[in-house]
Amino acid sequence: MKDTPSQTQIRKEIDSILSNRLFKSARRASTFLKYIVDETLAGHDNQLKEYTIGIEVFQKGKDFLPQADPTVRIEAGRLRKKLEQYYLAKKDEGVEISIPKGGYIPLFRFKASRLPGNDIISRQPAISVKPFESLTSKEPSLITELIFQELKKAIGSSDDFSLLGNTETKPDFQLTGKIYKRRGSFILYCDLIRYDTGAIVWTESFSLKSPGRFPIRMAEAVAGEISTIITGRGGVLYDLLGEEMQNSEEIPDDILGIRILFALHKKLMEPGIAGRLRTALERMINQNENRGDLRAFLSQTYWDFCMDLDWNAMLNHDDSFIFYREKALKLAKTALELDPEGEDTLVCGIRSAFHEDDADALGSLTERLFRSSEVSALSMATGAVLYSLAGGWDSGKPILENTLSLMPSYPGWFHHVTCQYHLRQMDYEIVIDKAERFNQGDVLWYYIYTAAALGLLGNIPEGRVYYEELLRQCPAIKYGLRNFLSNYVKETELADLIISGLETVG
Repeated sequence: MKDTPSQTQIRKEIDSILSNRLFKSARRASTFLKYIVDETLAGHDNQLKEYTIGIEVFQKGKDFLPQADPTVRIEAGRLRKKLEQYYLAKKDEGVEISIPKGGYIPLFRFKASRLPGNDIISRQPAISVKPFESLTSKEPSLITELIFQELKKAIGSSDDFSLLGNTETKPDFQLTGKIYKRRGSFILYCDLIRYDTGAIVWTESFSLKSPGRFPIRMAEAVAGEISTIITGRGGVLYDLLGEEMQNSEEIPDDILGIRILFALHKKLMEPGIAGRLRTALERMINQNENRGDLRAFLSQTYWDFCMDLDWNAMLNHDDSFIFYREKALKLAKTALELDPEGEDTLVCGIRSAFHEDDADALGSLTERLFRSSEVSALSMATGAVLYSLAGGWDSGKPILENTLSLMPSYPGWFHHVTCQYHLRQMDYEIVIDKAERFNQGDVLWYYIYTAAALGLLGNIPEGRVYYEELLRQCPAIKYGLRNFLSNYVKETELADLIISGLETVG
């Protein structure tokens, strides 16, 4: 087979795409896609500029200014997302059409060429801890040694990374530490170094509280915090290795690779990464039928597909929404049966109970998760988010605040907690400020929270601007608002408050 599809194969694929339900009801996306494909096949791809597309596809006037009117860029983003969703659901091999970011010229290739072989070699990255230095008097020498020893214990207990002892084997990363005395207190400075290049990939300082009669407790606390930041899920090494995985097309075949790709998926929510994750999970589940954690990851991925569908699909809970939902529920049930106390299976069960409004299951599973002493900060924070949004603010929000401090990254779905919490407190100005943190993929929530808060403040003219933009981007939301809100707003009184604010400006 040739590396490049023929025009006949490309035109057959474009006909298949345009006849799919994702595109049948999306006139603008269909017109946009057909135009850029036709122009490229005709040899006019050099004319696919933002100005030309604005005039030819979206009927802009000759005075169209792309710098002032982002229509083409916004619609291109939506088209990319629809194409990625289309290929996520299409399992058979064949021609794939994509639109690389930064331009509007489509790329044609065979879908199978994206998948690497099964010869991926992986192992646990190794970390060595270098003895800490005391750069003051002999006074903190005991503390220095205690922290060093406790840190080795903490990193050595990691499921994802191995602690390298005094061997000739070279580590992947090396952790170093120095203690200074400043104004009567001690400061610990830590560096994480990539061993092969000597590059410092992370540095942080920690204030050492007076150990009093129990220096071992202080050493355990500091070592635990450092270990969580570096090796914990969502931590420094997860982010670092995730960036490397993002820039490749590797499909992992080990559990650490799955966890890193899953964390990357949760952070970026890009369909391309989600597709790689699903492929990897399906392969590994076929080979490891009794692993509940693998099914838990795949269940959550399917829930993310539900939440990442076209807005109209979410509003109407159409066939694709129902398909992903049923997949997620079935996988979650099996995962909990296989591993009823596992970290990943508990989080997966909480997610399913949250979306299904099963308060009893949500409360029981969350209680078990919160009681566990072996759960990562990321999983604890996820459980706290969902429990808070379901009404368990008194228990969920304090845990969320404590765990987020241990996580270098701040996933966007936490913004729902801050917005809803301040709505409940009637701090509407704060809601407006917090809503700005929603990214492009969640932009509807930005308009919903902002317009509702402005309406509740009585600022009707400004609130109407946000409400009208909300309707412009998703007209159907006017008739299915409560159904859309139900995906993340589980308290009836809170949903009523948001609807009241929107009705005031609408």
